[in-house]
Amino acid sequence: MSELAVRLIVVGAVAVVLALLIVMALRGGRSRSPASVTLSGLGLGPGFVLFTSATCPSCADARDVADRVLGPGRYVERAWEDDPDALTAAGIDEVPLVVVMGRRGRVRSVLRGVPDPFRLRVERIRSRF
Repeated sequence: MSELAVRLIVVGAVAVVLALLIVMALRGGRSRSPASVTLSGLGLGPGFVLFTSATCPSCADARDVADRVLGPGRYVERAWEDDPDALTAAGIDEVPLVVVMGRRGRVRSVLRGVPDPFRLRVERIRSRF
């Protein structure tokens, strides 16, 4: 087998592995069905919403990731303490939680826990906000 053929096989294998990793990240277990969260009653427009709580130990980490990936001021933060009844009615049952709202006011994606920076970047690119 020639050196060129070996290189092509290696490059092809690397491309396949990268494609699989991207697909796995997009369909990862850290998201849940957007249908389980309904934010229409909270008056939020398109973009990213980070739900936090003052007593949540990992919410500061989630905020740091959101600041680093999305940029400060490029997302809305809603604290549980501000209106727990409204958040419960909206299906927010844990924090930290990042919700991606679409242009038509629908929930596009839900990321539980401290968001993975790669997954959050992918959501930012997909959303084009």
